[in-house]
Amino acid sequence: MDRPSTVSAILDPRNKLSVFTDQSVAREHIQSIYETYKERSSSFTTDSQIACTSRRTRQYFAKL
Repeated sequence: MDRPSTVSAILDPRNKLSVFTDQSVAREHIQSIYETYKERSSSFTTDSQIACTSRRTRQYFAKL
């Protein structure tokens, strides 16, 4: 299977790991998905950064 199909199969609760006959292959794919998730999630802003920006925006409009 290609990568997008593998990711979809693992994340789909109906399939989960039933598409894999070898556990080591399944673990490799899961680890690969996890690494991709870690890389992409680090680029998002945190909730505290969003809250701080939101607070500043409200203060700005309150001054107007």
